[in-house]
Amino acid sequence: MQQWANAVNDSSYTFDNLLPFYKRSVQFTPPNRDSRAYNASAGYNKEAFDEHGGPLHVSYANYAMPFSSWMKRGMKAIGIKERQDFNTGSLMGAQYCSSTIDPSTELRSSSDASFLALMPSTLTIYSQTRAKKIVFDDKKKATGVEVTGVFGNTMTISATREIIISAGAFQSPELLLVSGVGSSEALRERGIEVISDRPGVGQNMWDHPFFALTYRVQVDTFTKFANDLLYSAGKILSGLLERAGPLTNPVADYLAWEKIPKSLRFQFSQTSRDALARFPADWPEVEVIINKSIRSW
Repeated sequence: MQQWANAVNDSSYTFDNLLPFYKRSVQFTPPNRDSRAYNASAGYNKEAFDEHGGPLHVSYANYAMPFSSWMKRGMKAIGIKERQDFNTGSLMGAQYCSSTIDPSTELRSSSDASFLALMPSTLTIYSQTRAKKIVFDDKKKATGVEVTGVFGNTMTISATREIIISAGAFQSPELLLVSGVGSSEALRERGIEVISDRPGVGQNMWDHPFFALTYRVQVDTFTKFANDLLYSAGKILSGLLERAGPLTNPVADYLAWEKIPKSLRFQFSQTSRDALARFPADWPEVEVIINKSIRSW
């Protein structure tokens, strides 16, 4: 968050200034210690939440994956300490993490099921509709969005106050570019009228390497659902009727974050070392995710 604030010279993007809005959006429920295994207790910091927040639910699965307790021991063995909380601005360490789970049903609490479910009278949703471009007036002020409907018909939805673009990391810059906001040289090459020369739009995408190590283990994992139909049937019924069991778990319920150890950095190229040096000391460079969908024995 601080990197964003520095990049645009706007302190409203800092973590402390955005935290009140996160708190306002979330209804937090502490972990159910009676339902979870005794060796899968999850820590939390209530200061990260507001008791009057909502409607998005954040809680913990009543069922902790058996392999996660072994991951916890493994992280401790290599020196990654357990943290009380990941929601107050620091990620370094390991923890049974909170998830967007509605504790009353043990189902996922999505933006659809929480925010859109309220359906305020001022909200109109155009489903099966794709935004094609932003419409600007002669003064280069955004006035609407050109869209195509489910039957391929084109129309313009006009704005009276403002237009908020929230189409994700790929479609947001794409929508700006096809609307004439971006590098003037690149836009002219594609025959797009230049509304605003902004060379940074659609550039500077960061990605990360992701790789998986697979091991066979002697505890139940989700792959057992594919191998044991009786087991699957029992757990499905348990999940539907009792809101319990592995199907209530989001799979990756224990996470760890760390810096790449200095003892390993010498193996990297100088370019990689220079890139890593750009990050502040509290910026994690490695995330460890345990996906319990490996074959059971």
